[in-house]
Amino acid sequence: LYPTKVRQVIGRRLNRLSPRSRQILNVASVIGQEFSVGLLAQVVRDPSEDQLLEGLEEAIAERVIEEIPQTSDCYRFTDAQSRVTLSRELPTSRREQLHARIAEALEGLYGVDAEAHAAELAYHLAEAATASNPQKLARYSLLAGEQALQADKPQEALEYFERARAAQEGDTPSAGASQRTDADTAALFFGLGRAQAAALPRHQLAEAVESLRHAFNY
Repeated sequence: LYPTKVRQVIGRRLNRLSPRSRQILNVASVIGQEFSVGLLAQVVRDPSEDQLLEGLEEAIAERVIEEIPQTSDCYRFTDAQSRVTLSRELPTSRREQLHARIAEALEGLYGVDAEAHAAELAYHLAEAATASNPQKLARYSLLAGEQALQADKPQEALEYFERARAAQEGDTPSAGASQRTDADTAALFFGLGRAQAAALPRHQLAEAVESLRHAFNY
């Protein structure tokens, strides 16, 4: 937690922002500690490009955000407390809608390279909750889990695979999709079992064996 005096300074900076600048930063805070103008413009939609830039310039002047050196259109919040404060101002349903919109925009911006950013996409889809697409959430969480395993981060991988399983269990496959679903489920349990084997203590390894059994059954 930030000391009281620091929070007061941050509060005064935010209070000096115009309503439009604050609304823009509300959206930016949902994107994350760092954000690009290109992504922000796709998610905000309402103000013109000039108004968007003016809002960001105002926030820079108040030292709420700053440009990231050696980038053309990327910014970051000067402290985590400002971002958290701005994000919490939004109703939960609004944050969920923004996360869903951010995921959609990121997928379009990344294009064919979207899978390389699976962890980022999985995060926003998970935060979108009821506004999310469970099939996409399961897919990107599965990819993120595999990437975490390759990076020797089994605990992180385990969290992604468990999220993918929850998304799959909450999804009702359409008619004729059973073959695809079986393949996805096999891949999910195979990844989950490997992550459990690497991350869980020895006395819980039976869970890994059970997951791998499910994978081979599918």
